[in-house]
Amino acid sequence: MSISGRIIWWGWCCLWVVLVVGCNRPQAKNNKERQDSVAVSTLAEPTIGSAKLPPCDSLLVMQTINVKGHLVDIAVPQQSTDIKANLLVLQGWNFPKDDWCKKSSLCKKALSQGYRLIMPEMGKSTYSSKLYPETLKQWRKYPTLKWVTDSLIPYLQQQYCIMMPHQANFVVGLSTGARGAGLVVLNLPGLFKAAAALSGDFDQRRIPYDRIMTGFYGSIATFPKRWAGKDNMLVNIQKFKTPFYLGHGKLDKVCPPAQTKLFYNAFKKAHPQLQVVLSMPTWAAHNYKYWDYEVDNFLKFFEAYR
Repeated sequence: MSISGRIIWWGWCCLWVVLVVGCNRPQAKNNKERQDSVAVSTLAEPTIGSAKLPPCDSLLVMQTINVKGHLVDIAVPQQSTDIKANLLVLQGWNFPKDDWCKKSSLCKKALSQGYRLIMPEMGKSTYSSKLYPETLKQWRKYPTLKWVTDSLIPYLQQQYCIMMPHQANFVVGLSTGARGAGLVVLNLPGLFKAAAALSGDFDQRRIPYDRIMTGFYGSIATFPKRWAGKDNMLVNIQKFKTPFYLGHGKLDKVCPPAQTKLFYNAFKKAHPQLQVVLSMPTWAAHNYKYWDYEVDNFLKFFEAYR
């Protein structure tokens, strides 16, 4: 074979090799498959800080869970795509965990606006940070503030990936639950976008005759430092950073309306730039007629922070 013929023959061989190898290399069938392969390789596992979490459990539309011996109702909007925020709902003294759902429009309206509701059974809790030797025996079984901050919320974060720091979290409480809302926000700075407290007490020193406070902390005469300690929100007003909606009926005979007015005034003095709203209807008492009236008001207040 001539030199020119050999060159042509070798050229055809090389072209054939290129075609065969190229045709047999695995290829994505279409653009979508190529995009999917990239997406899978870049997925990140959920984390809290630097710790990786296992896959999150899903939640039913309505279910009750048990967190270290205490029951918690969780209600979720019908469509998961409708969930916009988390709302921790704290009941009054010895009120059932679903009392607001049964006796007011809170749950219906909040669910329709995209809130996931977390409703713990708090029973006869004053949200004290700890139990004392003087705490009445029959009240020791109820959850404390520490259970909310150190057990309930971490469990929800780790098991269901809700109440996470980057999510829109809110808290509302009535009566003793209003006290709870303030103390939870005080002890978890930065977790909640805004809070609402209705008909609560915030400076137990002003109500030294209160049998519930005495039943948990002992008498103010014997233990004045407890009454003015870390569970007193007026004493610790400088530590608050969360916007608040405060409400209290002026006809309240159970919890003095002056408690909420004091809390509001302390906020305005210590944090003049912080958004704090005060509602004190002249006709309102300590009941669901008033608390239902405030539902639209505090949900509208929350809307600005979602």
